Amino acid sequence: MEIRFLVINGSERSNGNTEMAIDIAKSILNEISGDNKVIFDVISLKDLMIKSCNDCHEVENCNYRKEPCQQNDDIKIVLKKMKEADCLIYATPVHGFGMPSLMQLFIDRVGVGYLRFERPLSNKIGGIIAVGRRYAHASVFSQLIQNFLLNRMIVVGSGFPVYLNGGKKGEIKTDKEGIDSLYRMVIRMFNFALFIKLNNGNAYELNDLLNNNEREYIYSLNN
Repeated sequence: MEIRFLVINGSERSNGNTEMAIDIAKSILNEISGDNKVIFDVISLKDLMIKSCNDCHEVENCNYRKEPCQQNDDIKIVLKKMKEADCLIYATPVHGFGMPSLMQLFIDRVGVGYLRFERPLSNKIGGIIAVGRRYAHASVFSQLIQNFLLNRMIVVGSGFPVYLNGGKKGEIKTDKEGIDSLYRMVIRMFNFALFIKLNNGNAYELNDLLNNNEREYIYSLNN
């Protein structure tokens, strides 16, 4: 069975703690995948060209437009990968008691510009890695969880959230509880993705089934 993981790295630094956390997640999957094939892709937002919403002449009416964003940048590349994935992880540092501007820009552009039209991430499995010294992990986690729920994604409970404490490079490796939470989250995501594929063919078939049931229920309320 093939399971596709995509990690969106929101850090502006190379080889920092966020990247280390992603490497650990990959090693966990290599350990547990068994005979299954895991495709593990990482997209670092710092390597992409992502334009601000303010570059668009329709920015004032963006929430009311009926077609996807027409700006020419790298968001479409990321979106294609997101649609192909079974599991999506947002990995981000904590900057100034919140997400770094790069991650926030990505969330704004991909959400308002594309995801809100057809909700293509419905029933994909989401996970969050928040990396920082010791402050505001929960604020970042809360915002991204709400973003997952907005996009009709599945968040699998795995115990404590993945809050990795570390300021200096490499310090997250000493956060035993945080690393344990990372292990639990990745394993749960993998197992649940496997469960969906084994029981429902693939997430797209499940998506169609659930969306149809949802539509029938909504329509029944209107009749």
